[in-house]
Amino acid sequence: MKKLKVKVDCFQGSVYQGGEYIKKCHMNDIITVDDDTWEAIQRVFPKFFELYAEIGEGGEAVISFTKKNIGIVIPIFNRHKYLKETFNSLSNSIFPEDSNFTLLLIDDCSTEKETGELIKDFNIESIRIIKFWNYKNIGVCQSLQKGFDYFHKNNFDIMMNLDSDIIVKPIWMRKLLTLHYKFPDTIVSGFNANKRHPIQKEEKHHYVKDSIGGINMMFNMKIYREIVKDSFNVGDNWDWEVCRRMIKTEKQFMVTKPSVIQHIGTESSLNHKDMDVSEDFTNPDEEIILIQNYFTHHDITRQKELEFALQKNMENKFINKILLIMEDESKFPKRNRKVVCIKLPTRPTYTELFNYGNNIEGVKIIANSDIFFDDSIAGIEVPDNTVYALCRYEYNKGIPKFLDYKDSQDAWIFSDKINCEVDYGLGKPGCENALAYQLENAGYKVESPSLSIRGIHKHESGIISYDPSSDSPDRVPGPYKLLTPMKL
Repeated sequence: MKKLKVKVDCFQGSVYQGGEYIKKCHMNDIITVDDDTWEAIQRVFPKFFELYAEIGEGGEAVISFTKKNIGIVIPIFNRHKYLKETFNSLSNSIFPEDSNFTLLLIDDCSTEKETGELIKDFNIESIRIIKFWNYKNIGVCQSLQKGFDYFHKNNFDIMMNLDSDIIVKPIWMRKLLTLHYKFPDTIVSGFNANKRHPIQKEEKHHYVKDSIGGINMMFNMKIYREIVKDSFNVGDNWDWEVCRRMIKTEKQFMVTKPSVIQHIGTESSLNHKDMDVSEDFTNPDEEIILIQNYFTHHDITRQKELEFALQKNMENKFINKILLIMEDESKFPKRNRKVVCIKLPTRPTYTELFNYGNNIEGVKIIANSDIFFDDSIAGIEVPDNTVYALCRYEYNKGIPKFLDYKDSQDAWIFSDKINCEVDYGLGKPGCENALAYQLENAGYKVESPSLSIRGIHKHESGIISYDPSSDSPDRVPGPYKLLTPMKL
């Protein structure tokens, strides 16, 4: 057994042991957990929370979490048509809640009225925005330096730049941070342009390069002081100076694969010709189609939970369409442009549900009726011949709590066509682990990236309509496959 002293800077956590909820973890709480739970805690908490787990006297383990302060600087000079697209794109971005974001807009004495109005009106609810206005035009290089110096002076952990004529994928920040935390001692970018900056090495999730352009760079304070800061002394070619210094110190750039940032400007503020573009930026992202059963439950409390989950999915801006499989005489409770209702006489099998997805292009999600999704589904990319199976987050008084289960999956995500004969459907004991086994046996890779994608379970009532026991006649027989939750 281990005693756990939990020091939490940014949120209240929860601990489950053997599937049983222990308690909420507040600042400096001390709780006792077994070795298996301690191992699970170390695995489940995201790496970018700066996890410290040091065993002290008496077996006490101290876990501390610190939110990172991340600064983004965008220098701006006129070109309001591009800027509008950039702002629209950023407004649809997902900024992870585990960090504090500051967006610094620096207007370099723009002469266009429209540019000034766009800057004044721009706001993103989830992040802090600071606006600087230069009294005279000082150029891109000095404006960037001004922004980075502000972040340096205020002790930001991570800083980055964006041009004012780009668009981004919704998950661009998540992808960049994942790459940064994997390679913290170099510069990472979400923009892959190969014409002037060839790929030196191609890895599974990123490219390795000796040079990149100045459209986007992300780095920590140490890299800023050692490489970036003095590069501004050369003027407008600061980005090439950064590349020279990187080579001199035997460092290489890491770039997301594929690109999450695209350059849309054809008119350069520096009068450059033949502008760089990302060859592997695909736009738009694949549509996300949710396939769910819908039925009327005999208990009004449970019925409200099903309607709550459906409403949340209809409100989710990253879900493009919902195929609602009506398995009884239920009437769809609310009209919604996303929803297509399909009436069936009985509950569909998994094979039937997969077949519905096979006839649609995009990313398909099959989920239980009481499951809803948050913005963690934005920009999902499922590799060929792969199925993601999600362990759930239990929704309790407005807060989703992760259940670190290997034997429970409530959602299945795929892009390929799935050809697997399965004669049972959702809602039967053992169905998910039997399905995982059958899919793997049919040649598909089955993973549970539940630490990255959240399927949230609305079932506070605890009302069930089946026998969950091991000897239940409804139980789908094995063999079974257990899935360990992981991060993408």
